[in-house]
Amino acid sequence: MSVVPYRVEGPLARVWYQLALRRAARKRPAYQARLQRRDFSIVCANCWGAETYRHFEVPYLTPFVGLFIEAPCYMRLLGDLRGFLREPFTFTDESRYPHINALRDSGDRSRYPIGLLRDEVEIHFLHYKEPDEAAEKWARRAERLNWDNLYVSLLEYGPAETAVLEEFDALPYERKLVLTPHERPGIRSAWRVRASFSNAASVYYQALSQFDVADWLNTGRIGAPR
Repeated sequence: MSVVPYRVEGPLARVWYQLALRRAARKRPAYQARLQRRDFSIVCANCWGAETYRHFEVPYLTPFVGLFIEAPCYMRLLGDLRGFLREPFTFTDESRYPHINALRDSGDRSRYPIGLLRDEVEIHFLHYKEPDEAAEKWARRAERLNWDNLYVSLLEYGPAETAVLEEFDALPYERKLVLTPHERPGIRSAWRVRASFSNAASVYYQALSQFDVADWLNTGRIGAPR
């Protein structure tokens, strides 16, 4: 029985992340060899999906790279994904979420572009500097999306994600995944993992020994490595 808590924070989380990165690098060739198809598209509200592409060293077949989306906006987007992906962006300097504005105003977050779709969905282009660059890469990558090999994921960071778990689980996408530090017996797409849940990259690499990403992409199975 592990003595490591399911939500790991502080110095232990940072050390674990570095160790997990090294382990993933060592095992990358064998892990990549298990992947049966390279044409998968991951829809994700954070960088977890982007880390999947980087780990497998395959092209981004998704616009959900270098950005994050708050849970309420993510659910609106998933409710009409095809429609929203056809919409043009407008950009704003202010978020509808006060905690994000507070981080940006304090200097803890850069003044990255915030894109709006239909004035309903905010896309936070965290790793972009200019709106034009963000919009161009989003549009170009959206055209690559493979609707026939689509995967949709959610990380349960906190209360905002907890509030939408049942709605997410009921969405009409065949291959859905929730990675969570909690037991969620009523959520069919949930899988409990130990991780820092401080950022998506940490979750991806820390959870590799607990959740089989390759098997999920090959078969849609949610579970531990076999």
